[in-house]
Amino acid sequence: MAQRRDRPPVQRSGDTLEVRLGDGRTMSVSVDTLRGLVTADVCCFCGRGVKESEGERIGLSARWEDDGVERTQSWGAHRECLTERLHDAVKGEGPFFGD
Repeated sequence: MAQRRDRPPVQRSGDTLEVRLGDGRTMSVSVDTLRGLVTADVCCFCGRGVKESEGERIGLSARWEDDGVERTQSWGAHRECLTERLHDAVKGEGPFFGD
């Protein structure tokens, strides 16, 4: 009995993804290519400028499926602006906060 897979198997190694296609071929895809670059100089929360030199610039990315195609969009933001808007249940947890 054959198994049906909606998505090809993926293995992650460092900064690349190894994707096995249905015909058996394997493709290497750079993770940085998938993420896309954050080019906006405006914080998506407060609308003020965000500069690399501030040390407070962060990148936010959203990933979703649109008619079976995975899509990604990225924004720039101030670290403080994101922290102010996080729900109390997750605020202060994880590597973003130095945990």
